[in-house]
Amino acid sequence: PTTGDVRIRRAIAHAIDRTKLIVVATHGAGIQVEGDQPENGWAYDRKIRPLSYDPREAQRLLDQAGWHTGAGGFRRKNGRPLEIGLAIAPQGINGSGIVATTVQRYLAVVGIDVAIKQYAPGLMWEPKAAGGILSNGRYQMAYNAWWTLGPDPDDTFNFACDQQPPQGENSYFWCNRTADSAMHDALRTVDVGRRARDYAIVQQQLMRDLPEITLWQLQVPDATRIQIRNFSPSPTGSTFWNASAWQL
Repeated sequence: PTTGDVRIRRAIAHAIDRTKLIVVATHGAGIQVEGDQPENGWAYDRKIRPLSYDPREAQRLLDQAGWHTGAGGFRRKNGRPLEIGLAIAPQGINGSGIVATTVQRYLAVVGIDVAIKQYAPGLMWEPKAAGGILSNGRYQMAYNAWWTLGPDPDDTFNFACDQQPPQGENSYFWCNRTADSAMHDALRTVDVGRRARDYAIVQQQLMRDLPEITLWQLQVPDATRIQIRNFSPSPTGSTFWNASAWQL
């Protein structure tokens, strides 16, 4: 597929103004991050160079990949138009529509024609045997989300080579042996320093290959009456983890 070329994926990343997209799609509640680790987690690699909004670089990469601007401003290669489908499930992830149409407009500026394809949540996330869109790789781009449950940064479920469907949830079908080795090494030790170095390697390889482009990390607000004392929601778990300590 067209998005199998890392130059195309990198061009897409540079063509999207994530700062403005976060404002539009999350009303400013999102935090721009790189890679797959939460910004407030101990495994987040702050040395990673962010992917910048750079339409000119996006256009250069597309030219380099052999896609040149044609009639109507969209790109073609050997007579074939640069058309990319974007799979979304609006009933499963709120705001999917506005994210998709905003991304569509950004990519049109650099000559990529995006066709938005809507699916029911059941079909989008069905297992491989049931014909799921993601688990069968029946997409070129997809707007997806995942939650970090707990403070441990283990990301094998999402990116390990042996976790491609139907064995797991690596619906990116990404297998990077350097990252895979680091992920599994991190699970063989309780040494936080060693694990942090392993997860830094994973994040670096994700930024190199770009099997996914992280748009933002969402901040979820919690509201409570001011009379409640000892209310301290966990940043990586349940709001109610210390409910036994709450006092009025």
